[in-house]
Amino acid sequence: MAGGMQESLFINFLKSAGKEIEDMTGKYFDDFVSSAVENVFVREALRSLIKQNEGGKRVRGALIKLGEQIASHGRNYNYLPIAVGYELFQTSVLIHDDIIDRSKTRRGKVTIHIDSEEKIKKSQGRGITEEAAAHYGVSRALCIGDYGFFISYQFLAKCTVDSAVLAKVYKLYSQILAMTCEGEIMDTILPFDRISILDDYEAYRDMVSQIYELKTAWYTLAGPLMLGAVCGGGSDELVDLLKRIAIPLGIAFQIKDDLLGIYSSDEMLGKSVLSDICEGKQTLLFGFAYQNANEEQRELLDKHYGKGEADGHDLEVIRRLFEETGAKQYAEEEIRRLSDYSRELIQNDLIDKEYQSILYGLVSYQTGRQF
Repeated sequence: MAGGMQESLFINFLKSAGKEIEDMTGKYFDDFVSSAVENVFVREALRSLIKQNEGGKRVRGALIKLGEQIASHGRNYNYLPIAVGYELFQTSVLIHDDIIDRSKTRRGKVTIHIDSEEKIKKSQGRGITEEAAAHYGVSRALCIGDYGFFISYQFLAKCTVDSAVLAKVYKLYSQILAMTCEGEIMDTILPFDRISILDDYEAYRDMVSQIYELKTAWYTLAGPLMLGAVCGGGSDELVDLLKRIAIPLGIAFQIKDDLLGIYSSDEMLGKSVLSDICEGKQTLLFGFAYQNANEEQRELLDKHYGKGEADGHDLEVIRRLFEETGAKQYAEEEIRRLSDYSRELIQNDLIDKEYQSILYGLVSYQTGRQF
């Protein structure tokens, strides 16, 4: 089956699962809101959380369905509570991530910490300082993100599988959350306590690759597929196979994300393309550029990458430097290499042909996306 047709299969699968997830998310939130504490602050927090949870592509939730379908040979249909909870977990992670990255937009909307800051300024006028307003915005967003984590566990509890299977789901879910947090810790600290690229490029590359595996590959691809497979009663051998397929693809996904973070647009991404440059995000793309730059190029990277108030000029300089140093080509080649490795593992008797085609489509979808 041609790659384009396989990708269409996955896109159709994603659309179908996405609608199921959206419908159930609305129901779960309606039920939760009706039982939540009767307090204006809590109700407003819930409204902010629900609004921020809207508009995602629901890829992770769809992969939970795919994992269950693979494990049960299309017979089981218990994935929805796990998918709804997992998508809420993602939203909660992003609320915190936006604080760390100082992002102003997410999914085409103002981030919660910025929205909260602006609203408190408006309501209190000159009665609040800029510092106090910013602290309020961050504090409220942190609470809302935490609230989402806890609610997600309640959603998972709605899953009607055998208690022993649900226990395995909870165990794996908790492991994924912890690993995501471990990757976030490393990602947050590295720009400030960085490993010298020039002194030990291999150590830098290993650290960034580990962040990609923990923060992206597990949380975006491996975790959801494995959760679905566990929910569907899959064997340890199948769960491990899905992990081995998903980890390299997840790393390729993050490299693609890094490329899009430089070469896409605000409109396509739903967030600023300047955020990685402003943050000085440590990526394989940047590391390769810095390692292979000449002295003049390295001075320009030092000047423009990690500049807190970067603008369009800084972006154009970085784009040019990534191309001149071969970093862009290197990243594109890594995406191809890693995705090809994942493709090779998909053809396995543990996976029905129908779902092999959808998995091939997933590879094409993730590596060819433009947002």
